[in-house]
Amino acid sequence: MTIKEIARLAEVSTSTVSRVLNDSGYVKHEVRERVEKIIDDTGYLPSDTAKDLKKKNTKLIGIIIPKLSSRTIGLVADGITKVLDENGYSSILANTGLDFKKEIEFIKIFKQKRVDGIIFVATNIAEEHIKLLKKMKIPTVFIGQDSSSYDFSCVVHDDYGATVEMTNYLLNKGHRKIGFIGVDEIDRAVGYQRRRGYEAALKEHGIDVDRNLISIGNFEISSVDASMRKLMKENPTAIFAVTDNLAVGAINYLLKNGYRVPEDISVVGEGDSGIAEIYNPGLTTIKYQYLESGEESARVLMRILKTDKSEKKIMNYRLVERESARKI
Repeated sequence: MTIKEIARLAEVSTSTVSRVLNDSGYVKHEVRERVEKIIDDTGYLPSDTAKDLKKKNTKLIGIIIPKLSSRTIGLVADGITKVLDENGYSSILANTGLDFKKEIEFIKIFKQKRVDGIIFVATNIAEEHIKLLKKMKIPTVFIGQDSSSYDFSCVVHDDYGATVEMTNYLLNKGHRKIGFIGVDEIDRAVGYQRRRGYEAALKEHGIDVDRNLISIGNFEISSVDASMRKLMKENPTAIFAVTDNLAVGAINYLLKNGYRVPEDISVVGEGDSGIAEIYNPGLTTIKYQYLESGEESARVLMRILKTDKSEKKIMNYRLVERESARKI
């Protein structure tokens, strides 16, 4: 698709299409809408350079991350750039701030920049992502969410298996009333798979899932107090939070309200973020391979650029036992 073809379909001049694309000069509202609709329908995106030349490799990779402030995302990004550097590639880092519209916008920008591939650190995968990426035909690797059913490569953590193991850890310590602090299941990995793992472990031990012992909030530590007020009405002996941040929020709530951890109630998390080791008491948690997942995603992308074959990689994890949980 070229500007001339867009102009022909819209029944306007090429200069009008150019003004719409560059948002410069006057264009009647109805004409602008007609041109923009054709551009959107055809998936046309102008290249910054060499519009009429045969595309060549740019040795440039686009990286989409949900937020810069996360330590774990920083480790993933470090792993990605390390392997890209080793293979002679540069990168453009796009921080979406957990904004879906920005994710879509950055994919389009990466197309304009003619990146050779995209590594997408995803909190969820929507149909719009898949539709756009397939239209763009840019090799893409997702990190953290399973995109294999869409025929896209991915590097994922074993969220389900890790959560089963941590729940079994508490059950083996004698806990039967385990409060669960989760997040919205739109995040298939942290929200859905971790809750599924918790419930599966309970059922394997012949314990019915008590909905009153489950509270779904968000990733912000400020959301934990409301969850804890609900859960403590059920007198749990342990709290399992799906992230370390939420687990620390739970401990803060307990200490403020006169409880001792782990003497009165045990608390565990997932992620082994920096705070897990230095917090008092030290937090028992799951350590995921964040740095290594970034490295592996870049290696997968390097292979895709050569073979065009999709891959799915599941990373390892380990349970890190510290002082926040005890046997009863």
